[in-house]
Amino acid sequence: MSGIVFCNLKGKAKMNKPIEKNELHANAEMIREKISLLVPGSRTFRDTADEISQMFKSLKLRREDRENLWTQFDSLYKEHKTKQQEFRDEQKRNTEQLEREIECIQESSDIFSKYSYAEQWKKIREVSQMFKTVKLSHGDRERLWTKFNEKCTAIKNKESEERSNKEFYSARDYRNEILNDLFLAKSAPTYSSVQMSNFGEKLLLGAVTMGALIPCAGEDKFDDVFRLSMKKLDDVIKKSSKTLTENKHKMTYEHKQECFKAITEAREFLNEQWKKFKEEKSEEYSKRQVFREEKQNRHTEWKNRILSNLEINREKHEKAVNDLSRMEHHLSDLQEKLSNARQGSYYDRVSGWISESEEQIESKKEWIAKLEQWIEEGEEKLRGS
Repeated sequence: MSGIVFCNLKGKAKMNKPIEKNELHANAEMIREKISLLVPGSRTFRDTADEISQMFKSLKLRREDRENLWTQFDSLYKEHKTKQQEFRDEQKRNTEQLEREIECIQESSDIFSKYSYAEQWKKIREVSQMFKTVKLSHGDRERLWTKFNEKCTAIKNKESEERSNKEFYSARDYRNEILNDLFLAKSAPTYSSVQMSNFGEKLLLGAVTMGALIPCAGEDKFDDVFRLSMKKLDDVIKKSSKTLTENKHKMTYEHKQECFKAITEAREFLNEQWKKFKEEKSEEYSKRQVFREEKQNRHTEWKNRILSNLEINREKHEKAVNDLSRMEHHLSDLQEKLSNARQGSYYDRVSGWISESEEQIESKKEWIAKLEQWIEEGEEKLRGS
């Protein structure tokens, strides 16, 4: 007897080997699949790498699988580190370049005159464009943008101060005022850039310091930010048009043409942005309508399936109740025959028929109860819809 038990245990031990081997293979495939998702330099790399590292610690693996998979993982991790360093180096170079460009914007009071503003605003436009294109760390971007705004504010304030002095206020100043105001207003992010750029909102809010836009504090909805920026642009266009109309007799022909062209381009830009905005809103509305219709169709199909199932189950229930009634009547007949039968083979056969009939009746009752439950559930789903 003890020999038989020993053999069985030995047999079980042999059966566990392929199971363990399959488990090791499955673990290796899980890690291999996870490694295939790694993209060096991506934002999700770190989280995925942490998951893989934890899998190496918790899952059993064959030595050769562990070494091969770790080699792959380690190679990708090193590549990710290299790309991260390259990205940081690029950000550092961009920061240093942008800082030099900002330093080139003069704010010393002794160099200000009505003839130097055009060069300063040209430089401001170039630096403003750099903020939209170069890669920077969040901290450096905030710091440099603040510094840039301070420079712009200094120039804006100094220019306004000089305009207040009649000695500097001339026909050229009207032209500069119109062109600078229009440039600042048009520098606000477009609808697409406000949606796509995580720095777009800061650019928009930063424009306040340059006197172009004044969004509401705490504005965080893209559509509202866009509408507000376009409303302010429209106000600037109207103000510039009024300035040109009231002072055109003091301006040269070339300055008037330049200002008229700038106002026309700003108005076209405004109309184009509103057109894009309305088209995108219309497209979004169409997509929502399609989604609602699809959802309604799915609901209708679901409801029809429930109704169809209810109809089928009610028919089955009605048939089952009729069958139960017939079976109970048949059982009653058998019980009457048994009461009139004498002990013997016939008596035994009738007793067997009765037992069989009682089992069938019990089974039919269970089936009826299940059908009633399904019917109740279906009706409840319809009431909830």
